[in-house]
Formats: sequence, C-alpha cells, structure tokens
Amino acid sequence: PAAVAALLENECAGDAELRREVERLLALDAEAESLMDRPLLEKSGFHLLGALTDEFDPLIGRRIGSYEIRRELG
Repeated sequence: PAAVAALLENECAGDAELRREVERLLALDAEAESLMDRPLLEKSGFHLLGALTDEFDPLIGRRIGSYEIRRELG
C-alpha cells in the first residue's frame, strides 16, 4: 500500500482528480478479483449440483406472479 501510494503520488503529479480516478479504478479491479475467488454457487445463485447434470433447469427457483417453480412435475 505504501509503494502504491508513492507511485500514485509520483505518476499523478499532484492532479487530485486523476489520483481519485486511478484509486477508484484500482478498487474496482480488486473487487473484481475478489468476485473471481468466490465459489460459483455464491456468484450465480444456481444450484451447483443441478448445473452439472442433465437435471439443470434455469426456471427452477424463479417466480411467476405469486407462484414459485420448485421442480419439474413430469
């Protein structure tokens, strides 16, 4: 963190707006990397087991009006 701050200080040459924008982009990049570290199940909300088999149906769990699709009937 100290090395990054020193680099930004040098490269942004006192331009506060530029530095804020670079810091914002660096924070977004770090957030994107942390999303990649999370398991697929957390990211997608899909049932992982179903996604890996023929039983996967993207409609299961969805709502249509006041009804929820829980499983295939036939």
